[in-house]
Amino acid sequence: MKTNIIKFSIGVLMIVSLYFIIPSDKDGFCKYQKEFNKKEFLGLIVRKFYDHAQHSVPLIILRNLKNKSVDTIDFAGDTSSVFTNLTESDTIYKKANSNAILLKVNGNLKKVGNVDFDCKDK
Repeated sequence: MKTNIIKFSIGVLMIVSLYFIIPSDKDGFCKYQKEFNKKEFLGLIVRKFYDHAQHSVPLIILRNLKNKSVDTIDFAGDTSSVFTNLTESDTIYKKANSNAILLKVNGNLKKVGNVDFDCKDK
């Protein structure tokens, strides 16, 4: 009986210690949010897809209208519906230090939504 209690106690201690040892994704989400917020772009969506080779990561290939470069916008971990609300051939705009995505419609900018990586340290 005493050995069962000791074994049980050791098991509980191991599980509790694993909880504190295994890193959470909280830091990763905040890192993604901060990196995304720094970006600025104005471009045409030339391709929108889920990259099945990379765990079905939602990606947008964007042709930058300012300098004609091609950028890849990664929405992995985003909890908003911004990715699903965009389509190929949309022209989108994002200011630096913001998470709002704006869609250009008939010469006017319309807010699609805020990209949210579920960072609790906003």
